[in-house]
Amino acid sequence: EYMGTCLAPYFVVRLSNRCSRRDRVMSSSSSSFASTGASERTDTENLSTRSSISEEDEAVPSSAKDGKSAAELAYLTRHLEKDIKTQIQIKKLKRAFRGQLLEMIIYALFLIIFSLVVLNSRDPLYSYQLNNYMKEMLLNTEFPPELTKIYKSFFDVATWSEYWQYMSTVFLDSLFLPSDPGLGQGYVYGQNFIIGTVRLRQVRVGAGHCSVESVFKTVFPTCYARYKGAYVDKQPFTVRGRRYYTASELKTTQTLALLQWYEGGGFVEDFSAADNITVHREHMAALNAEGWIDLQTRAVFADISVYNANLNLIQVSQLAFEFMPSGSIMPSYVFRVLRLYKYADTALGRAQLAGEIILIFFVAFYLFQELFEMWNEGCIEYWQSAWNLIDLVNVLLFICVFGIRAAFMTGAKDLDLDPSNQRKFFNFQPLSLLNSTEQNILACNAFILWFKIFKYTKFLPGMDVISETVARSIQNTVSFVFMMTFVLFGFAQAGVLAFGTDVPGFHTFIDTFFTLLRSLLGDFDFVAMQRSNRVFGPLYFLAFIILVLFILLSMFMAILNDAYSDVQQELREEQKGKVNLLHVFGDWMRDKQDSLVQVEDGASALESAVLEGDFVDDDILDRDEIEAIFQKYKREAKQLLGVNSADELLREFDTDGDNLLSMDEQRNLLRNLQERKLQAQVQKHQLALTGDT
Repeated sequence: EYMGTCLAPYFVVRLSNRCSRRDRVMSSSSSSFASTGASERTDTENLSTRSSISEEDEAVPSSAKDGKSAAELAYLTRHLEKDIKTQIQIKKLKRAFRGQLLEMIIYALFLIIFSLVVLNSRDPLYSYQLNNYMKEMLLNTEFPPELTKIYKSFFDVATWSEYWQYMSTVFLDSLFLPSDPGLGQGYVYGQNFIIGTVRLRQVRVGAGHCSVESVFKTVFPTCYARYKGAYVDKQPFTVRGRRYYTASELKTTQTLALLQWYEGGGFVEDFSAADNITVHREHMAALNAEGWIDLQTRAVFADISVYNANLNLIQVSQLAFEFMPSGSIMPSYVFRVLRLYKYADTALGRAQLAGEIILIFFVAFYLFQELFEMWNEGCIEYWQSAWNLIDLVNVLLFICVFGIRAAFMTGAKDLDLDPSNQRKFFNFQPLSLLNSTEQNILACNAFILWFKIFKYTKFLPGMDVISETVARSIQNTVSFVFMMTFVLFGFAQAGVLAFGTDVPGFHTFIDTFFTLLRSLLGDFDFVAMQRSNRVFGPLYFLAFIILVLFILLSMFMAILNDAYSDVQQELREEQKGKVNLLHVFGDWMRDKQDSLVQVEDGASALESAVLEGDFVDDDILDRDEIEAIFQKYKREAKQLLGVNSADELLREFDTDGDNLLSMDEQRNLLRNLQERKLQAQVQKHQLALTGDT
């Protein structure tokens, strides 16, 4: 109502100018119209605008003489109310837009700082290169040709003899054979320093934890079960009587290999970089001769840590050999890169520290914002918004990262690192695990943060279509996922039973489930299934393709398509009768461009008038000539020169005070007009570029 009252006089004058001046009413008729308007002041919001019309009664056609004037008055009133409502809606839209734009700018700043901080913390280019070089050295190096006639590497280790061949040649030569050129012994690739010792840790099981069928007891006097924590053998073995070390003594945690988790304790052997390659070969040969690997061995882990001072990065490697109850060996590996000293005394290190501190303040701000919204809206209403749930998960993940970072720094301090001591093993595996966990959480947060752009840009037309489509289809999508899961479970169980002992990717239920998911993307091995089972293989494949790929996926696409169509229809209905922010911006662009064109044309016209205003041709503009120019181009003079009369124009440019404009003073006036004209042209060009983008 306040906006309507304030804007009503302006719109009355603007719209009434369309009417004929000869139909203006005199004071008697306007008085009756004013009294009518006064009686309507007691009505509601729409009638409040008409009260303003009564205050500008001289600008409105009279309704006292004929019906035509009354119709014009009604037409004027309707359009006046429509214009006022539009302007009020635009005002509200602009106010909301300013708040949302500020929120989006703050979030964009937070997102940029987050991206710079997390990418700088791990040096993705050189960390990948360092990791890849270590993989090439330990995993892809060939066995010596005198040991094998075919190509073999780490991945081909499957028997005890191949294990000892790999450990005695590729493993020892890669780590302890000095490279030339390089810094000498103890450096991998000549400049990656081996921190402490390289450790081998064996996990064993005791005998008798499984039963042998009576018919086979004559050929199998005892058996050795698969690995379980309760079956671990801690008794000394071999001629040296090597003792068992607990996980607390070794300061290790449970370790995940290819097939399962293993305890952190075991029997250890250390290889120091201070010794030459001959000593290590003798050590490894002694272990082989003593039978360090036997039927009770279930896993051997090799831990290596190297530091590169050029990059300030630590590369942590772990090779795992799982000794199966079936007699084979399953090799696997974990290679990670971490930065132990995250805040180096450099400009980049200080910037990293400052960026992380800023991130902490941002997270605290968003946490306070979520708590305030929860308190303001109430828990029930707060949890009904999916965006609130995403925001809260996002903040909680950041808090988890802060906790992991604190644990990492505490662990690094407790490590008591002394690089000069090459006879001590420094276990970087817990720190590597913490660092990897932090990176995984940050990876989840990175996806959430970029996805939240849809939240902060949803005020723009069309930007909220994706989120609305997902929200609209979520109920049907959940039902579909359950149905899809049941079907895939059925096919996975059938695949394990039919192909589990023969086809790669079907040997366990979980592996089969992921194999079927890969099949949805076209990654399937039909030939292997057909060779394994000539009848059931093709039938299984056809049933899966028809039921899952053709029918179920088509249903999922139909669910999304229906939701998208409904959202689009609703958006079109909502936009009817509403002011679109883009349309408002477009109108503003056109109005601004028109005003700049007017400035440019007005400057040209006033410039021509000054050049042609010397009627007596004496190269001087006197008071009368300036008055004539001003009266003809009064609006242009006010807009461009900021003068309200010819006397003001004369005082502005008459520098010598003789009430005349000489040639130099006229040039100054023309120069001023040309500058305004040039400014208008530049602004118009910039506006055109803005409109194109």
